[in-house]
Amino acid sequence: MEDIKNCRIQYANEIKYVSNIQSESIIDAFAKVPRENFLGPGPWEILDVFARKYWSTKDNDPRHLYHNILVAIDKERSLNNGQPSLWALLFDKLMLKEGEKIIHIGCGTGYYSAILSEIVGDSGHVTAIEIDGSISDLAEQNLSYKSNIKVIRTNGVEYFEENTDVIVVNAGVSRISARWLESLVLGGCLLLPLTSSEGLGWFVKITKLNKGYLANAICQTKIFHCEGGRDADADLLVEEAFKKEHIRCIKSLRLEPHDAHESCYLHGNNYCFSKLEIQTS
Repeated sequence: MEDIKNCRIQYANEIKYVSNIQSESIIDAFAKVPRENFLGPGPWEILDVFARKYWSTKDNDPRHLYHNILVAIDKERSLNNGQPSLWALLFDKLMLKEGEKIIHIGCGTGYYSAILSEIVGDSGHVTAIEIDGSISDLAEQNLSYKSNIKVIRTNGVEYFEENTDVIVVNAGVSRISARWLESLVLGGCLLLPLTSSEGLGWFVKITKLNKGYLANAICQTKIFHCEGGRDADADLLVEEAFKKEHIRCIKSLRLEPHDAHESCYLHGNNYCFSKLEIQTS
């Protein structure tokens, strides 16, 4: 038991240095949550990200899982548990605080929902949403020990929960759900992967302020599609925007009607990622 605890601590410290994590609460969460409880019995299938193929651990020793690796949830669908260093980085950029209320859309088997619940503590709350029935059932079982998490099987695109501090979307979209923005408190953040039809794109952080929405691109990704979070026209707009200019130029999300302008990075239906800055005070 002591050996696996030390293994988790070393794993968390490695993630800290790989992604330059500033929040100690994130490191503590990765050191505490037992990853093996969310991945089924071993041996486990590990994705070789360079060869793009899986290899199997030699046995069911949970120490195999405490590396910065992608572990298969469903190998046939290439559905994986997620890169620990990536999610640590994203959570760090959200500047999560104890007591916050979080919606996690596309929670999978629940590992990163458990990490989030540790970060916000017993005074916080996480709503973990998963549309896949069999995976949702696993998440509910895996997270049953956490009193500050509820698991809901539904399509997260239209999910609304008032007074939410942070929404984390773990599936690629080409359009933004108005319900997500309506759920946020002032100062609240929406993190989503804006992706092409091939699943390639960027994680974008959107912050709700009195005078509008800040927007900034964080890092690249390749990720599964979010059911209901895209359509062919929106996919085309995203792909054209990616080709036209680097997404790091975006400064804001505009919702008010306006004509397309050179300041528009991605001028979509009902929203626009813009290069215009907004007042933050």
